[in-house]
Amino acid sequence: MKSQQAKPSIVFAHGIWADGSSFSKVIPTLQAEGHQVIAAQYGLDTLAGDVAAVRSALGRVSSPVILVGHSYGETLITAAGTGLRVAGLVYIAALESKSSAVVAKGIARVTPTSRPL
Repeated sequence: MKSQQAKPSIVFAHGIWADGSSFSKVIPTLQAEGHQVIAAQYGLDTLAGDVAAVRSALGRVSSPVILVGHSYGETLITAAGTGLRVAGLVYIAALESKSSAVVAKGIARVTPTSRPL
């Protein structure tokens, strides 16, 4: 008799010029395969706030969790993915950490009214 191990949950973290809907085509496929899947939504207001939003998303799914970060999301999953519940980090077209830190600092300089729509 085989033991049935639960499939990992997946939390997506989007890039700076996107939102959680970027993953809307892949989420249903992963859910159909038995994964719990959500895309974190964050306001791009502060790096600390965005990391907190990803950590909050971790609390909405079962363990173990795979964090998937695209572009700026790399910075967030690296910071949020330090807990014991996180089984792995996946980087999709991610920024190199030093570049990502520069982008994060740039967020502080962009006012909500000056961001592209």
